[in-house]
Amino acid sequence: MKLKFIYDKEEDIPAEFKSLFTLSGTKWVLQVDGAVPEAKFEEFRNNNIALLKERDALVEKFKDVDPDQYKTLKTRAELLDEKKLITTEGLDAAVEKRVGTMKTEYEAKLAEATKKLTERTSEIGKLKIDGALTTAGTKAGLRPEAVEDFVRRGQGVFSLDENGNVVAMNGTEKRYNAAGAPLGIDDWVADVAKDKAYAHLFNPSQGSGSQSQGAGAGGGPTQNPFIKNTPHFNLTEQARMIRENPAQASALKAAAAAAAGTPGIRTEGV
Repeated sequence: MKLKFIYDKEEDIPAEFKSLFTLSGTKWVLQVDGAVPEAKFEEFRNNNIALLKERDALVEKFKDVDPDQYKTLKTRAELLDEKKLITTEGLDAAVEKRVGTMKTEYEAKLAEATKKLTERTSEIGKLKIDGALTTAGTKAGLRPEAVEDFVRRGQGVFSLDENGNVVAMNGTEKRYNAAGAPLGIDDWVADVAKDKAYAHLFNPSQGSGSQSQGAGAGGGPTQNPFIKNTPHFNLTEQARMIRENPAQASALKAAAAAAAGTPGIRTEGV
């Protein structure tokens, strides 16, 4: 069962979650920090698109500006229209001044448009990540009073890449789950929910702190050839992974070390 952010009728809300919803106008809305209605997210997206068009229009408008051409044609025409008789040296100085002013104005407008675009992109990314963290945490049994703390922890792990996708990062490097795939929000939430150190964030039935060999994207046990004393331990498969997919091999080796309790090695993501 998926928990919705907004319900039209109170009777549609699952009984165990009714205390988390408040009537807002004619709708029942989930009360959590960091989550916003889809309409608000769409508003940010539309503003972002408008800013992109504004920036592109500025670039298109000034792309053909050439200081030399402006120096020999436009400025000379303006000075002649004003009936200003000046020497060649004086014309050069006047043109240089006008070109400099024009360039400064263009750079200021472009910088302002870029700043607004960056701010909007950051806001959209935060809304997208916070909403996904809240939804995944709620499904995993996150306590309502722990949502703010939980989302703040997740913000230190996830960000948007250049294509607008949510990715888990460790500095400048992408992070991977036990199966060697990019670490997703569901993977991270599952790891946190199983960690005894964070059991206070979840309802008692969820934060079990149990240990496993590593979970894949579907939540089931992963066949990790690096974990000793298991049916999946396989030196041949290890060598193949190291040769064909070093990133996956590295992630599985780390998961195996963590499962074995090797000193000085811990799983990342919390």
